[in-house]
Amino acid sequence: MTWLYDAHIHLSDTEYENDIPLILNCMKKLRIKACCVSMDYTSSKKTLELGKQSDFVLPFIGIHPEKAQDDTKSTFKLIDENKEKISGIGEIGLDHTYTNSDEEFIKQEQVFRTQLS
Repeated sequence: MTWLYDAHIHLSDTEYENDIPLILNCMKKLRIKACCVSMDYTSSKKTLELGKQSDFVLPFIGIHPEKAQDDTKSTFKLIDENKEKISGIGEIGLDHTYTNSDEEFIKQEQVFRTQLS
C-alpha cells in the first residue's frame, strides 16, 4: 500500500483542536501519514496524545529554538520516558532569530546538542 507523508506539521497547534477528528479521518481515507512536530513541553504532550489516537500520526517531540530559553527539563524527561512511542525528535535546530545575546545562543546550542544525543 502506498502512503503519502507530510514531513512537517504542527497538529498539536490550537487552531487544529476542533478539527482533529476530521483531519485524522481524512488522513486515513487519503492514506496520509504525518510527522507531527512539537515546539515545547505542552505541544509535545499533545503530540503524544495524537499519536495514541491514530497510527497515521508519527509523533516527533522536542524543543524548537524559539523555546530553548524556557524550562527544558520537563521536555527532556518526556522524551526519555517515551523513547519507544516517539518516531523522532523535532522540531529542533539553531536559529539566531530567537536570541538576544551570545548567552542565549549558547543555551540554544546546549538544548540542541542535548536533543541530538
